Amino acid sequence: MRSDNYPFYNAFKVPAHAISTFDFTNFDYYHHVDDEADKMDFQHMTNFIKKMIPAIEGMVNTTSKEIKLNE
Repeated sequence: MRSDNYPFYNAFKVPAHAISTFDFTNFDYYHHVDDEADKMDFQHMTNFIKKMIPAIEGMVNTTSKEIKLNE
């Protein structure tokens, strides 16, 4: 419930997951005033998204629409 995405879930009852491929200790610009698009690794993002497509398709197309929130 501490995520920035929780209010979205709360309002719409649809999960909104954020996926990060860094460990939050090795990116100096995370939540920093200088965190601009020129600091982003677009090639890495493109490769990661392409690799995630099968997993996302599996979640979206599952017959079970159950979402469990562990409170």
